[in-house]
Amino acid sequence: MSNPLAHQRADSDYNAIVVDANVSFALIAARIQDRMAELPLTTPAELKKLDEELLDWRANINPILNNGRHSPEPVRLACIVLGLRYLNQRMTLHRPFLLLQTIKASTEGNMVSQDADRIADTCCAIAQETINTIADNWYPNQLLGWNCTWFLFQACLVILLKLLSKTAGADSQILEVCVVQCLELLTEMRPWRRSAAQTHDLLLFIFNARTASTQDWGANCSLSDEALLNLLGFGPIDGDVDWSQILDYNEQAPCGDLMDGSSSYLG
Repeated sequence: MSNPLAHQRADSDYNAIVVDANVSFALIAARIQDRMAELPLTTPAELKKLDEELLDWRANINPILNNGRHSPEPVRLACIVLGLRYLNQRMTLHRPFLLLQTIKASTEGNMVSQDADRIADTCCAIAQETINTIADNWYPNQLLGWNCTWFLFQACLVILLKLLSKTAGADSQILEVCVVQCLELLTEMRPWRRSAAQTHDLLLFIFNARTASTQDWGANCSLSDEALLNLLGFGPIDGDVDWSQILDYNEQAPCGDLMDGSSSYLG
């Protein structure tokens, strides 16, 4: 016969573990974001130090949070989301150097340093890891769908930027496979996240446009404001707005159906 007090203590322990991991991560992420909001751009040495803080955090969190697929059910959702936040923060930290590489690549004779190239490549590698992590851990759940849609969008934009910058070289085919995998995941998430459909269509539009020449990019791939709104799934905003539709709120669905009982562990 199960002991209710033992289950209560276990749940309390899980709550404490998740809250502690979220707080420690948030402190590191806040420092990184504060630095990224300042000028000048972080140097490779600064970036390495900040990235090491994230890597150390990941290496020292409670083992039950290390793998979403094998975490206890009460913390499964929180574990997956926390892991994706970690990857997204690392990717965001490295992303300015990918942008720098892209800008330099568009101008003949402009070269970035080897450090900048290495950091840009790391950014793409983290984006690929994000997509693979979601593919390995996704399961039908509305809260997870909300988070995964956003993190897939961020990761796929990084890969598309690399492809469009013409700096991918021999890795182009691998990156294209990642984009296709991302689009397939978004298709799978459509029943759980309304914006997954618009995210899919927008990324597909950019992906298909990658074959346009640099000279024709602006002419062939531009969108009017109205066309962009249509692509994103927004119609003209006249009269009252039904925010329940925009926010995916379903008042008929019980919390258990939306969250699989895991929301209290999100931290």
